[in-house]
Amino acid sequence: MTMASNHFGHFLLVQLLLPALREAELNGQQPRVVVVGSNMCYLHDRFDFGDVVVAKTDAEKHEYLKRPYTLFRTYGQSKLANFYFTAELARRLRKTGSNIPANVIHPGEVMTEVMRDMNPLLLKFYAIISFICFLFLKSARQGSFCTVHVATSSRLATAEDSSGQYFVRLSPAPLSKACRDEAAAVRLWSLSERITGAEYPL
Repeated sequence: MTMASNHFGHFLLVQLLLPALREAELNGQQPRVVVVGSNMCYLHDRFDFGDVVVAKTDAEKHEYLKRPYTLFRTYGQSKLANFYFTAELARRLRKTGSNIPANVIHPGEVMTEVMRDMNPLLLKFYAIISFICFLFLKSARQGSFCTVHVATSSRLATAEDSSGQYFVRLSPAPLSKACRDEAAAVRLWSLSERITGAEYPL
């Protein structure tokens, strides 16, 4: 579910929007793609392709559900997938001669309602410490700054300015070894096309 909502949904949405984005570019506009990532992608030294499966039978589903599930590990893997997708999209757009930029941003640690559907015990603990969190975490408005900057800054309007980058606090951040794995990004792109059925020619 985590990979489906955090990666495959993003991948499919952008694939469906690409014709309109390319048309807008041809009409002289400057569209761009901005994906919300997370520094949790830095937690992994490689991408686990065992998380990218389609269970077509009950037996396959049962086998997949036997895999251990760790919330933050799975979330971090999905955010690494976000970067692979965006970096590969940037490379493919460049090869077609497009100047549409595609970048990933880290919003920071933000107080949102992302935890509202988590375990009730975790929610009770969160309610106890929430007043302390306000001292260290960003508000939703503050957390939007990097997204809005990369989506609207005139200095980042084209791929010539910046594309395939990971932005933290309004600036490109160094990439981990795992993030620089182009072969993994290509493999994930191919699997994502097969799983979502979205194959916009790039």
